[in-house]
Amino acid sequence: MISEFTGVALPWWVTALAGWIVVALLGVRSIDISAKVLGAVVVLEFVIVIVVDVMALSISPEGVSGAAFEPSEFFVPGMGVMLAFGVAAFMGFESGAIYSEEVKDPRRTVSRATYIALIVIAVFYAFSAWAMGVGIGPSSIVEESQAFGPDLIFNWLGQHSPILANFANLLFVTSLLAVLLAFHNAVARYFFALGRSTVLPAFLGKSAPNGAPRNGSMMQSGLALVVVIGFAIAGTGHELGKLFPVITLFTWLPNAAAFGLVFLLAVTSVAIMVWFHTNHRERGIWTRVIAPGIATVGLTGVFMMILINFDLMIEAEKGSALIYIMPGIVVVSGVIGLIWGQIIQQRRPQDYEKMADQDMLSEDEEAVIAQGALDDSNSHIN
Repeated sequence: MISEFTGVALPWWVTALAGWIVVALLGVRSIDISAKVLGAVVVLEFVIVIVVDVMALSISPEGVSGAAFEPSEFFVPGMGVMLAFGVAAFMGFESGAIYSEEVKDPRRTVSRATYIALIVIAVFYAFSAWAMGVGIGPSSIVEESQAFGPDLIFNWLGQHSPILANFANLLFVTSLLAVLLAFHNAVARYFFALGRSTVLPAFLGKSAPNGAPRNGSMMQSGLALVVVIGFAIAGTGHELGKLFPVITLFTWLPNAAAFGLVFLLAVTSVAIMVWFHTNHRERGIWTRVIAPGIATVGLTGVFMMILINFDLMIEAEKGSALIYIMPGIVVVSGVIGLIWGQIIQQRRPQDYEKMADQDMLSEDEEAVIAQGALDDSNSHIN
């Protein structure tokens, strides 16, 4: 986009480092700052997509059709990859719980935010995808998608409104920046929680005067910098040229993350049923058995589809080592975590018991702790 508007061709890692600086600086600030930035960008994205949807439905060269919702369109080859991509598109919805100490009513606010996010995103994605198919034409959408790939929307917009296409391109870039910031904040808070519970070094569990998990944020920034530099060096003079980071960095890591997310959610669904088997907490059978049971079956199915189609997801040849290395990183990390947990239990039983006690807090105790954390945060800010 910079090259198109200015004529200046920059290496991909220069813009990546520019984005890294923005995210790193916002990451050590109060969560309120990040929330305002994310909120503004998301609102603009919603507006532009709604405008595009209305345009598509008004143009509809073959008329408004519901052909995309026919069952025959769902049961087609490659649906496993589509489901995996769909899960990846929702990646991050589960991270609301890690902000529980930064809201006034954790139990109510986190659950409400999670459900609202899932419902709004699902409906918005489905409607927009359908509208785009209608705008291009159900009979030609597959051929057009194969020809233009991810640029299909922008090419179609350019034919009907070049100004809107340029604005959509700009918002696409800012949306990627928003995604980076959201994931950065999530990872920083995971580091903070793991540091505070002594699973990771204690310095990660320290927060800044503004309440932000500064050390966890800096750790994530350091890891991100290593990844960018590593891929920049590996891509120097590579035959893929400008496509190197797209074919490698962007294709490998998000798909491995989607694999890991589905795996974790499936395991968590089983863990919920096991935990509620001995701790009813006055919850009904829907919460204790039916909902997590349905989730276990569905997520396990998607997980197997991802595993079977992983070569297609990362665009690797059959038999490529990457097909085993990328999922292997996730699985091995889990095994290392289990081993480390056993080491903590054996060598620091008091820390292990402390973590277990935190898991067994009553709702009233959780509310008191959350309120205390909020009071501490407010006192720091004051």
